[in-house]
Amino acid sequence: MASFEQHHLAQGHVLTLHDRCGWILRVRVGRIWLTRSSDPEDYFLAAGEAMRLGSGRVVVEADTHPAAHFDIQSEGARSEDPWFASDGVPNVP
Repeated sequence: MASFEQHHLAQGHVLTLHDRCGWILRVRVGRIWLTRSSDPEDYFLAAGEAMRLGSGRVVVEADTHPAAHFDIQSEGARSEDPWFASDGVPNVP
């Protein structure tokens, strides 16, 4: 089932995601810190940057004042945003 979610986190607040393999997270406003249980690296993503999420647990923390805004979309989901409709989705290994 295809899905699209919008999230807003105040600075320092955390969101934990499970089972989002293949989903795409794109930062709209601010900056986030992201770590994946399947990846030893941590990532900082700023507005306009995106990452394809892996299997397992993903932890996202807002790293900017006053808040970070980001979208998460499953593969196959369609939104009105042309960024998500394009085939050129950034992918960070």
